[in-house]
Amino acid sequence: MSKNKKITFQRKVNVQTWDLRLSLQKYDAHPVWLAILKLAKENSGRVSAKMFREKLLVNKLTDLQAKILLNRVVLEGLLDKNYHITTEGKDALDKNLIPFQMSGMFTTSFVDDVLIPQVVLSVSEPHESRVDGKSLKRNGQAKKEIEKAREVPEFIKNTIDIPILVNKGAEPVVIKEVEEYGTSLEVTQTILVLQITSSNQISLRLENPVDRRFTLPEYLNLTYTDAIDTLLSSLGNNWVREKEMVHVGFDETELTERRNFQKSFTIAKPNVPGFGEFESVTTPLVKIEPKTLVDAQTWYDWLLIDQLPNKYLQESMFQKHVSKVGKKFSDNLLLDIPDQERLAQDLFQSGDAAKSWLLRAPLDLSLGDVK
Repeated sequence: MSKNKKITFQRKVNVQTWDLRLSLQKYDAHPVWLAILKLAKENSGRVSAKMFREKLLVNKLTDLQAKILLNRVVLEGLLDKNYHITTEGKDALDKNLIPFQMSGMFTTSFVDDVLIPQVVLSVSEPHESRVDGKSLKRNGQAKKEIEKAREVPEFIKNTIDIPILVNKGAEPVVIKEVEEYGTSLEVTQTILVLQITSSNQISLRLENPVDRRFTLPEYLNLTYTDAIDTLLSSLGNNWVREKEMVHVGFDETELTERRNFQKSFTIAKPNVPGFGEFESVTTPLVKIEPKTLVDAQTWYDWLLIDQLPNKYLQESMFQKHVSKVGKKFSDNLLLDIPDQERLAQDLFQSGDAAKSWLLRAPLDLSLGDVK
């Protein structure tokens, strides 16, 4: 089984923290209210104070007390004024969670990136109200907050009415209203990491200090093949898409790359359509072939010597070696293939007497020159 390759895209992302006045809808488990809704569902969608008192409270409360509890559920929009279950009530039953409305000042963190439509990362508990004589003085806290007030960016306003998961592992909340002005506290940076494997598994995450995983937006799709093509298309005609191969010059390769006909490429600031621009990306190993006939000949001559067995080669063995090396190159290349004697001479002249002798000695023996 071939090893699963992966491409890792990264870029820096700003995390903005604001103090904002919000109206929120949070979800929480509320056994009593859920029991009331379940009772209504089991009785053709309607509940009464008497039914509630008899079936759930075992007559421990009066009808008036039971009605007060029911009216609280009505105020939350889960029952209508006639105690019929509403659409919101049915939704609460499906989720097994009750929505609660909250308003106040919250410290909230946001990230604005095309890959993270859920821009809200965290929402604090509501701030405690603070009004005292000191804060209302000429240079008090009230003045400082007014001076710091900034218009809220549009991308934050666009979070309204979208269920969002915040505080990692918490239940979802819905922002129902955002005041037009807030206080920008700080901007920090984190790293957005998008990774795709050769089996087309995609992961998306924000690193520390956020440490959150996300699901890629449904309207975006990226396969491993598409990612490789996008990256290597920057190499122009040297990238041969049909063969998934890159033409390279001999001098552009390292020893291992020449031997294995594979190479990684580092692409500076690639822009992936729909995904945005990333920092430099290094590809997994891809196939390579010589760019020109001169490169092919130089590569072939080098490999012929580099892969030469460390033993005396009879002429038949040398021909097998030549054939084995030649198969690594395209059939349509008209390579100059040296004979054993010429290669031995070339090696001797280049100063590699040891390898030259491995080729020369068998020839001399066959001619009777060596006794």
